[in-house]
Amino acid sequence: MYAHTESFKVLKNQTQEILDFAVLIDNSVPLLKMTIKNIEKKVDGINLANPDFFTRPPDNEQLKNYAKEYKNNLSKYVLLSNFSYFEAYVINSIEEIFEFHGGFDNMLKASQLRCNQHIDSSNDIVKQNKRKLQDSYDKKKKEKYEKYSNLLKQVNYKFPSELLSSYGIMKLKEELKNLKSIGIPDILINGLHLFLSDDDIKEFHRIRDIRNSIAHGKNQGFNMKSAMKCNTFLRDLSVKIDKHIVNNYFVIERFS
Repeated sequence: MYAHTESFKVLKNQTQEILDFAVLIDNSVPLLKMTIKNIEKKVDGINLANPDFFTRPPDNEQLKNYAKEYKNNLSKYVLLSNFSYFEAYVINSIEEIFEFHGGFDNMLKASQLRCNQHIDSSNDIVKQNKRKLQDSYDKKKKEKYEKYSNLLKQVNYKFPSELLSSYGIMKLKEELKNLKSIGIPDILINGLHLFLSDDDIKEFHRIRDIRNSIAHGKNQGFNMKSAMKCNTFLRDLSVKIDKHIVNNYFVIERFS
């Protein structure tokens, strides 16, 4: 029994890494500012540590200027990173559905085979029952339709919508090739049949708009509290997606 997709495990680790880094910076910058103040006060034995990668001697005034905007910048980088990780997770988790079923080609072939077996069935009983449903819908005959539909269900007859399933698999794979963040709710709802409330969709697009404005240098008032709120939403959404995928798509169907 699968607990999570591998993609979810990667996302969880990535998210934790960026949060750990944020905690590190949040502790380091105040210490740096305090150290610079003590240097300016000429406190004995106080010096800045040598940087690990940038070999030029530290410029105290320059570092003080950098530190002024660190909260805003760190908040933006946290959201940019986590949203990108979430985008990758959605694509990778859907790819895992194909992998679970032996790869896209095998999954498509199996679906096509199952559908083809029910095209123009030679079973006389199926033909007779199906004929009862091959007419314009008449609400007065509702009980008749239910009766023959149930008889067809008992012999695993594939109804028209089910016969289109292999095409749906092809479209899902095609959508993944050029999936943009704006299309994520659609592929989750219409591709995977995941229920998302109007509020969920609205919040996702709100966060996406913030991400886009940050990427274009237009959002200057973002803060860590807002970043963490966005991160919580994306985390909860990924948990919901993963549970849905594992429960509904990680099911062996070779003998179905």
